[in-house]
Amino acid sequence: MRVTKAVREYIEKQVRAKIEKKYGVEKNESKRIKDIKEDIETRATEAARQAAIAVFMEAKNYEDILDFDEKSMQDIYMGGFRRVLNLKDKVYQDSIHNWSYRMQNEVDEKVQDIIVTLELGGKSPAIVCESANVRLACERIAKGKFINAGQTCVAPDYVLVHRSVHKEFIETMKEVISDFYGDTSSRPSGMTLIATGRHWERIRGLIPEEGDPTARTVIGGGSDEATKYIAPTVLDGCTWDAAAMQEEIFGPVLPVIEYEDLDSEVIARVRAGEKPLALYLFTRSGAQKRKVLSEVSFGGGCVNETIMHLGNENMPFGGVGNSGMGAYHGLTGFETFSHMKSILFKSSWLNFDLLKPPYGRKLDLVRRIYK
Repeated sequence: MRVTKAVREYIEKQVRAKIEKKYGVEKNESKRIKDIKEDIETRATEAARQAAIAVFMEAKNYEDILDFDEKSMQDIYMGGFRRVLNLKDKVYQDSIHNWSYRMQNEVDEKVQDIIVTLELGGKSPAIVCESANVRLACERIAKGKFINAGQTCVAPDYVLVHRSVHKEFIETMKEVISDFYGDTSSRPSGMTLIATGRHWERIRGLIPEEGDPTARTVIGGGSDEATKYIAPTVLDGCTWDAAAMQEEIFGPVLPVIEYEDLDSEVIARVRAGEKPLALYLFTRSGAQKRKVLSEVSFGGGCVNETIMHLGNENMPFGGVGNSGMGAYHGLTGFETFSHMKSILFKSSWLNFDLLKPPYGRKLDLVRRIYK
């Protein structure tokens, strides 16, 4: 398979100049560069070519360039979702992709034709009922929310907490965050930074200004643009109109909404929006467990825990609706990337076939048999 035109142009226009600049390659060695470029173009798979280019760009010397092991390369493409557009010319029966649901809208129809498993995200709720163990709920919600600074697809996006335990939840969450991270006015050792400046600005914009009627900051709120740090932040008094409730947060900001009626203020509101990738329910009530799990559609989740369902390789993982399609992990992943071939074996010693013409009166018998 030939390397794509874009990659070929990239090699020709970028690689030689950067290698010469970085390592002082003399002009009389340009033939060796050409030989390496041709070697890259003849690799067996696109992944190997991409890996070869990466090695070519980062190598300390020519031996590093020539010594990489092609057999260790896998067909895994890292980087922005736009790289997937380059896969249109590849013949993949199955593929899996992970990005936000907004990015999916930008993928053209030809690329969608090769996608069989798509893991997106969304606004995954945590529901804290009146019977919940509040300390345990706070610890596990904080763990799931602030790991990797909230930059995980299954992080609890917001909390719906029953009015009777609302105040206790906020006070306990303050204690839990202090126990987990200590002083968060500057970056604590256990806190991840935001991946990019653009996302830092986006997440920072979800933290309400003083006097905002839709939400107020009760924990954290600090940030540092230079390092792209945002403190673990909890917003209380939130309404559904708050800025943080208009999109998937994907950061360390946790809105809290109080509720009183499970049916109208939780189940109905969650069902009114897009189907989330995950849902986390904290309760001791068997009736509440059955009700929420049976009446709300979501990808997967936990009862009295967060995010840990993702790590169980025996359970399928995937979204539904705007949060994804298909599933993988364990046996389900094997089946996703396998084809179930259907074969009928029939004996050759008896040639009796009701569906073989001429039909005549056989049609009445066929109708009775297959009715």
